[in-house]
Amino acid sequence: MSEHNLQPYNYLGLIFKTEREQHPEWFKPIDVKQVEQFQTKLRAERDKTKASKPVPAQVEYNRLNNQLFNLKQYAHATEVKVNNEAGNVRLYEDQLSTLLKGKKAYEAVGNLLAARNHEHQIQRVEADLANARDRLSTDMRYNSATARELRTWQTENEPRLAELKKELETPKVIGKEADNGR
Repeated sequence: MSEHNLQPYNYLGLIFKTEREQHPEWFKPIDVKQVEQFQTKLRAERDKTKASKPVPAQVEYNRLNNQLFNLKQYAHATEVKVNNEAGNVRLYEDQLSTLLKGKKAYEAVGNLLAARNHEHQIQRVEADLANARDRLSTDMRYNSATARELRTWQTENEPRLAELKKELETPKVIGKEADNGR
């Protein structure tokens, strides 16, 4: 039995060739500019027919308040992360100074095996310290970016948020019918 008979046949190439012969218009290259123009036209028609509804004040207030809350939480989280990473850097620096003192003490006593052991630990802590400093600098950049984003959001949206809050806090009188119904 030949290996050819054991393999399933792949008819995709034959189907593609037949379809190409029967329907050559399906295989014309696509003009991207023409497609973009058509999509722009469709979007314009859709925007004309679809009237934009005004967003209720409560919905807009909730959205803006949620954005502010999320930005404050993210800024706080990045600040905490920076503080933690700064603590890690201080910890590694303390470990490094302790190991250097221990290595000098062991060398002074003549215990070269312990001094070599401390040397290996010093190399490990130095690598950890370098990584912690890199993480700290990255976290500091993120922290400054989130603080800047929060300040920008507040300058752009705080007046609207205050206006919506004032609007929602003022009671609305619907009409005389509402007063007479009591």
